[in-house]
Amino acid sequence: MACVTHVPASAFWRAEAVPTSRPKAVVLLRWLPSVAAAFLFGAGGEWRGTDVVVTTIDGDREVLRLSGKDVGEAGDALQLVRADLDRLSQDDFLREWGAT
Repeated sequence: MACVTHVPASAFWRAEAVPTSRPKAVVLLRWLPSVAAAFLFGAGGEWRGTDVVVTTIDGDREVLRLSGKDVGEAGDALQLVRADLDRLSQDDFLREWGAT
């Protein structure tokens, strides 16, 4: 019986939180209503200027980008992505996260 070795996606890819690649004006325009809601209703107002990005180890190619996270969401998403990179193969990771 042959033994198949599982190579995790983290052997090829890495994840990090980075400032959003969207134009700052777009981020600002989407942020202002949440600030107004926070003022009126006491919720929201977080700056959504952080993306979680999965790239090849050498950084040459982007594999996945999760856009528009506040810092807390980005930290949570980054933990999940890194855990899945360690747990899943490349194909399984792409299926799990819906990346192409």
